[in-house]
Amino acid sequence: SDGSLVWDIQTSDPVHCSPCVFDGEVAIAGCDGLLRTVDLKSGEESAKIQLSPRVMATPAFAGNRIVVGTLDGMLFCINPADRTAAWEFTTENNVPFNGSAAVTDESVVVPDAEGKVRCLKLSDGAVKWTFEAKQGVDSSPTIVGNRVFVGSNEGELYCLNLADGKKLWSFST
Repeated sequence: SDGSLVWDIQTSDPVHCSPCVFDGEVAIAGCDGLLRTVDLKSGEESAKIQLSPRVMATPAFAGNRIVVGTLDGMLFCINPADRTAAWEFTTENNVPFNGSAAVTDESVVVPDAEGKVRCLKLSDGAVKWTFEAKQGVDSSPTIVGNRVFVGSNEGELYCLNLADGKKLWSFST
């Protein structure tokens, strides 16, 4: 209530992402290649899960899963209950995930640096659809109802149908 430090966590390398708060814990991914989970009240580290040393995206939580992409083109879906990977997905040619994933209880929408926006099943990582922007996508998508909004490097804001990835409209910025 007074702005004083409650707890802190030390990492061996920088952390470029924002924290993800879920079920009384905080997930933090950093350039040390670890996804850490920390008790929100005590600051006690509850898990360290090895990912990749090149993580810039913010972890996302839905459907009792933590999802985070790496600059090595790997997308990890972690089960926080047992701290194991439920599944992993790798892009062709290890194209980076610069933006963070948007998640629902059923879907993961994640863009890559070459402009592919993919929707995967949260349950098993199977690709449901792929949309290709004209250029790379470094931004993080947002899901609102049955629509996905994502901006691309060519200056387009796309609105996609969450069910099939079809472009509903786009706007040049």
